Amino acid sequence: MKRIISGFLVLILAIATFASCSPIPSETGSDIQTQIISTTIPKAEGPIDESIVVFADPLLEELVSTATGRTEGDISQIEAEGVTYLNLSNQWRKELYPDQKISKLQGLEYFRNLKSLDLSDHDISDIAVINNLTNLEELNLSGNPISDISPLSSLKSLKMLILSGCMANNYAPLSNLDNLEILVLNKASISDVSVLKLLKNLKQLYLAGSKVSNYFPLAEIYPYLEIKDFTLERSLEGLGFQFENDNQAIFDSESASIRINHLEWGQPPDEWMNNSVRTVFGSENAKIDIGYYPEFDTYVTMAFVEGEMVLNYLYFRSDESYGFGHGDRNSSEETVLEIFPNEKESDDILQIPIQIHEKILTETFSMDARSLFYLPFNETDVVSEANNIYEMLGFTFLDYKGTYFYEELNPHMFELSIHKSQWDGNAPEENRVDWNMAFIDYDVNGYQLRMLYYEAENKFDVQIERDGAEAAFTFYPDSDEYGWEYPDLQTAHRIFNDAFGTKAKEMYHWPADYLESVLQERFGMGFEALFGFFD
Repeated sequence: MKRIISGFLVLILAIATFASCSPIPSETGSDIQTQIISTTIPKAEGPIDESIVVFADPLLEELVSTATGRTEGDISQIEAEGVTYLNLSNQWRKELYPDQKISKLQGLEYFRNLKSLDLSDHDISDIAVINNLTNLEELNLSGNPISDISPLSSLKSLKMLILSGCMANNYAPLSNLDNLEILVLNKASISDVSVLKLLKNLKQLYLAGSKVSNYFPLAEIYPYLEIKDFTLERSLEGLGFQFENDNQAIFDSESASIRINHLEWGQPPDEWMNNSVRTVFGSENAKIDIGYYPEFDTYVTMAFVEGEMVLNYLYFRSDESYGFGHGDRNSSEETVLEIFPNEKESDDILQIPIQIHEKILTETFSMDARSLFYLPFNETDVVSEANNIYEMLGFTFLDYKGTYFYEELNPHMFELSIHKSQWDGNAPEENRVDWNMAFIDYDVNGYQLRMLYYEAENKFDVQIERDGAEAAFTFYPDSDEYGWEYPDLQTAHRIFNDAFGTKAKEMYHWPADYLESVLQERFGMGFEALFGFFD
């Protein structure tokens, strides 16, 4: 089954304007304006803790004093706790004082109530101190030689994080920042964006100039990103491929001809071209044809000189082994070096052609061969395959209602319906529904649970009933807001908490979490993925 890259919905979020001493560049032309305002240290009244903040870096102490309006004297620890904003950016100073940069942050740990901190354009490599600043909502560390960002994982309140130029080896700590809305990784060392797919609240993402070549791990959150500086194409046609009479999708660039075949399109000119992604290009003395076969996770490298095959070997990626159809390993290595004399020596010479193959694809399409192969040819295929997936999952299309319907009887009965306005073509006006997903579970601790999801408003209407006792409320997952308790707040709390075994406001989150668990158990995917097959 081909991978389906399909939108879910676009959420509109009014993000408070973050101005800045300087705009964050985006190669799309969009700029984020950030402003990190320094807070003047309040004058203490009465007896205060005379413990003094000791800074390891004299420049840090100087800039903190300037930013807080302190002209003389030390800063006490209790005074430090009163500071909520610090702008210590070197953005404007670096031209005048290029050698004056903060390198050590010891002392900042006492500023526990900071909400906004700008440390851009310094010489900071160790940010361990920052892990104590758990109230931070805005943090700018751009332009610093940071190699370890693990201290950031504890900053759960962060909404904006700027790491332009970051040289970290591991970006996994970012996956813990559940509240992050703006993330800037321009010119950073990140190459694997799969760690970012868990950031469900992310609204702006900047990756220009980074080492990312495959954006497909972001497919699930891509529809939510209101601003981004990269594109996720959903079809080969959208990338510029043309379908030729020989049943191949072909893209010709200056460096190579990229050719893709799916056998369901028809038989290509030669059998070895079946179900593959190939790059065909020439060197000074040979024609090279390198193919990737996703079904077997295998590469095939061939080369021809004056029409005669001089190179033919397979690379099985699963166990990193080789098979040779022409010559042996030694002769194949010699031929590779003859064809690619200018390539840098590799630990494995036979990997040189394969690396060139993948480099061509990533530089041209920002994705690897496997991701490219699983793209449908055009948008019609995207729609068609989304429908097929629902049917494969056991849904039935109800033409008269414009919905896909699923019913489960065991271990207890539930119903799930998915609706898109595009499917209303044959549905009579009186049968059309205004919701986009309906979930009914007939036995939740003896109650019947009914949930309706409305895409345009991104809201759930939740209703529960048993023996004539009924309650309802509305929940907005994007803003974590709720309201419209029926028949009244006290009754709604009593009935819902009895049904769910929850306490107080826990009841508002329980239905969405329960729906997610049911979908994961039955379909192996969550609400967003299941709903998002059709855009």
